[in-house]
Amino acid sequence: MIMQQVMPFVCVVGAPRSGTTILGDVLSTHPNIAYLFEPYFIWDYHIGPGTDDVRTADMVTFDIASWIRREFSVYLRRTGRDVLVDKSPFNSFRIPFVNRVFPDCKFVHIRRDGRDVAVSTNRKWLERIEYTQHGQYLKFVREVFDKLRRRPTIRIKRRAILYELRYNFRFKFKGYYAAYYNEGSGWGVRYPGFNKHLKEYTLLQFNALQWLYSINRIEKDLESIPRSRKLTIGYEEFVSNPDGVISDVIDFVGLPESSLVDVSGVAKSKQSTYKVTQGQLKEIMPLIEHKLLELGYLDSRASGAA
Repeated sequence: MIMQQVMPFVCVVGAPRSGTTILGDVLSTHPNIAYLFEPYFIWDYHIGPGTDDVRTADMVTFDIASWIRREFSVYLRRTGRDVLVDKSPFNSFRIPFVNRVFPDCKFVHIRRDGRDVAVSTNRKWLERIEYTQHGQYLKFVREVFDKLRRRPTIRIKRRAILYELRYNFRFKFKGYYAAYYNEGSGWGVRYPGFNKHLKEYTLLQFNALQWLYSINRIEKDLESIPRSRKLTIGYEEFVSNPDGVISDVIDFVGLPESSLVDVSGVAKSKQSTYKVTQGQLKEIMPLIEHKLLELGYLDSRASGAA
């Protein structure tokens, strides 16, 4: 039997490029919140990257749960704050695993229009290919330092570096690759069967499927979580009304309002949205139109659906 949670824990989930980062950054400005950006190297330290990003409750052993809780607890104590917020799109496929480690944790799901997500993910993927396969080590170094900058303590930085050296990065002539994507350059979550889809679909279509599989998995796994421990917000509403949405999230987390919470970066996030072209829509809509309709991103009359 896994021992019970010993600290307030909030897990932000969502498909990559759905606003998880800007939401986490805003929450980090609350004086009672300790924030960790994508600590996959803590969750997977003893398991490794695996063949995909799914982690199930039965994978949680006493030793693994104890180690994960200890690492998060050490960080929370050092910050002197009350609640730890973890932001990681990878946890979109690990809700039962996270819930087993922290049985009383709360989940915040931020959801975004899949058309925008697919195009944004595609740009990140192409950027990764550009500098991993063409020996652009300066860009690689910048990415490494940016990630380390987001690791708030020496202990956390060390954990991240050791994990990457142990499991992930491999170097080759004129480039490097991440073992995470089976010796290929990739970006974002790996859902079950992703390798097959990478061969069957265009890259943009695959990026749309990353959104679809993330959304479906989150919705399915959150069904078993009590209503009091889950909250879903929309990215579009967040960028149009950041104060109101953040107020709702902070209330859900169980913390008081604070004038120190800074939402100024949300406007910049909105401005960085890339326009989806008609050609891109034609390419991805057959795969995700049904989900866009279900979530209310499309009008059934306008889409021609029955």
